[in-house]
Amino acid sequence: MERPSIIMWFDRLYWAGLILGAVVTIGTWDTIASPGPDDPEWIEAVMLGSALFIYACSVLLWSLIVYSRSNAARWILIGFTIFGIALLFLGYDPADARSVFWRLTEAVSVLLSVAAVGCLFAPAALRWFKGEPEGLEETFS
Repeated sequence: MERPSIIMWFDRLYWAGLILGAVVTIGTWDTIASPGPDDPEWIEAVMLGSALFIYACSVLLWSLIVYSRSNAARWILIGFTIFGIALLFLGYDPADARSVFWRLTEAVSVLLSVAAVGCLFAPAALRWFKGEPEGLEETFS
């Protein structure tokens, strides 16, 4: 069964958000991963490992959703997206050294993720997850 166009839109939006998020992470790395005076020397390595782990989990979730039609992965992705929204708003600190550009880029990344998750709840996507035919032409053939 061919993937419906809404799943292809999920692909595009999800990867755009993921790549934009990686750009934000790379662009603000010196700010978000700089150790404080009381932090141990290895904290930056832990931050890098955590970031890579999160991106690896994101790619794994994407592949489970797109290639295995995993409903569980879809719900886990929703949890990740809600966590991203919470970090965007709750993690805001006016004293943060990141520029307005990076803040806006991060917000666009989260919005792309929200739009991608929204695609997974379109009627065609719900039928696809259930393995049902996409349109009436397949039902009557």
